[in-house]
Amino acid sequence: MNFGCFDISQGYRSPQQHASTRPQDLGDNLLSQRAIFYLAALLLIHMANNLDHLFTALSDPTRRAVIAQLGSGEAPVSTLAQPHDMALPSFLKHLAQLERAGLVTSRKVGRTRICTLHPEALRTAQSWLDQQRAVWEGKLDRLDAFLSKDTP
Repeated sequence: MNFGCFDISQGYRSPQQHASTRPQDLGDNLLSQRAIFYLAALLLIHMANNLDHLFTALSDPTRRAVIAQLGSGEAPVSTLAQPHDMALPSFLKHLAQLERAGLVTSRKVGRTRICTLHPEALRTAQSWLDQQRAVWEGKLDRLDAFLSKDTP
């Protein structure tokens, strides 16, 4: 099955690769539908990857402690690393995970690297959790209704 640049049997093909194989007599409407599908698929992939990065970043107690520290304001890397019993290169890997997830940004001021928390990055996870909560509350409500019907 072929959906624009994403062919399920072959995987992703760049627009240049795809352009060489698509029929030139397709109408504009079909191409725009394919473009919309392609963009929606890319958006879903990006959201899923972002969610993976967020939950990976939140899965480690060191990274959660750094987020808690940054909750009171921006701080230099040396201050953030001080309470953790690890070498600085190891600690910097934790910061890299937080930056990859979009939770933390850093900037250099002179010889010091200052980190800042971006809690709005958690909105993606909150949105996903809200969706899951709604789904499971609905399922549990239906189960409760089903079980209460059978009770005399």
